Amino acid sequence: MVSNSAYGELTELRSQADVVVIPQWHLSPNEDTQANPRPKLPQSLNQISIYNQLVEWVDAGQIKSVVVEGCEGEITEDSPLKFNGWTVQTLKSLSEDDRNSTLTQMGLKLKAHYGPKLPVLCGDDLALIQKHQLLLSDMRGFIGFKIRINEFKNQPLKRKDYVATVRELLKLRPETTDEQVITALNQELQSKVDQFETIVKERNQRFVAASAPRSAVVIGALHVADLSQQLRASGKTVVTFRPLGLEGGESELINQIRQLLKEN
Repeated sequence: MVSNSAYGELTELRSQADVVVIPQWHLSPNEDTQANPRPKLPQSLNQISIYNQLVEWVDAGQIKSVVVEGCEGEITEDSPLKFNGWTVQTLKSLSEDDRNSTLTQMGLKLKAHYGPKLPVLCGDDLALIQKHQLLLSDMRGFIGFKIRINEFKNQPLKRKDYVATVRELLKLRPETTDEQVITALNQELQSKVDQFETIVKERNQRFVAASAPRSAVVIGALHVADLSQQLRASGKTVVTFRPLGLEGGESELINQIRQLLKEN
């Protein structure tokens, strides 16, 4: 493996590592990408770069299996899994050029391309994914109130409306002062972040268990630091491949929350 390629960069040059961790900027699984013409999405460069790099490594014999997120068990050619409107079978019907440019779950694309030649494993836990999504929804809601409260710091009448809504959402007593409400909001946000990070670590344990020598793990960027640490603790050598177009995603939300909590 070279340190730089047309599709991204390895963090460390190794002739071979047990596991290559690949952070991705993924789509929502329910976002339909079957429209014709195909929608131009901001994740395109990232997703296409990952696919092309994996094909290059698999064809060269450097990667023997791939682990993906968002599902459980092994992806087979007749798998009923559907992401973004696509299944393995519908992806198999495409030309390679069309499949390359199609944005959907990486595991489905690779299985459609390689069939039985490449094991593609879903290393995730559906129950944890559901908890993960609920926490994300809660955090997005609360961070919206936090931003508005900060924005109207010097406009008490406008600020008071948002504080009143938070007081109601958190089921605080009517006599709770505005400052006490803001403190409670900060505590709630911190609690959600802590719970979220715990679930990330629990999901990462599944990815570690699914990984094998000469495998690649394609995962949201938020998972990478802890996943790499857990893989090394299990005795595996690890490198990270940073693909082109990596931006956005859940890690930005968590960083935004941390920054807002520092401000108050």
